[in-house]
Amino acid sequence: MLLLLAQAAPGQAPPRLELDYLVTVDGQISYGTFVYARENMVAFIPRNSPDRTPQRIPQSNVRRIVRADGSTAWRNSLNSDRYADVLELADGRRVVGLYVSRTATYFRFVPSGYKALREYATSQVAKVTLADKSLIYIAPSLRAPTANPSASSSRTIVPSAGPSRTRNRGFIGPLITDLLALGGTFLAVGFVMYFIPTLIARGRQAQHTVALFALNLLLGWTLIGWVAAIIWALRGGKNNQLLG
Repeated sequence: MLLLLAQAAPGQAPPRLELDYLVTVDGQISYGTFVYARENMVAFIPRNSPDRTPQRIPQSNVRRIVRADGSTAWRNSLNSDRYADVLELADGRRVVGLYVSRTATYFRFVPSGYKALREYATSQVAKVTLADKSLIYIAPSLRAPTANPSASSSRTIVPSAGPSRTRNRGFIGPLITDLLALGGTFLAVGFVMYFIPTLIARGRQAQHTVALFALNLLLGWTLIGWVAAIIWALRGGKNNQLLG
């Protein structure tokens, strides 16, 4: 463990870190040993350095360096307290200071004016906002139904268009089927009506049925040809009369 997690009791010295730590402007934290800050550079020995050679880091890339005793060794002048990180608690309190790190059960935070590192249980924290106003944590109970509202709205639009097309297909399909069925019925009725003269002649076993069928077929589409065919069918003689 890099941190001594025990909280200081009243009247005791504040808890200490085992190592100094350096916080970059993008929120990255490195543990090790602070050497110096001068000539626009910061010298810092990372804890895993095999030869203990200090790394020279431009001061513009560093937000703050905190010593193992919790005191601030160096702070970027551009990151004053009014630009500090903010930790909002579930009971409505706001703690301004320096966000350090987070585990599954607590947040490490250095409150402004309080040099020692403090820990806040995850269940107590509602939000954590960095100095650049970027929100790095929000409690699950405060999260919106979706983390990306614009994407959610586009997903809502796409499914609504799908059922609409489905409903249209469901309406047009039966309509076409009904029209085809109705057209077939009209075609069948028209076919029967067109050949009524032939059907009458066949039913009466009239003479010249074949000739009447030809007249019905070729000229039945004209009203005169159809009327002439039906009169012939009704008034024409029967085969049995001719044979008798």
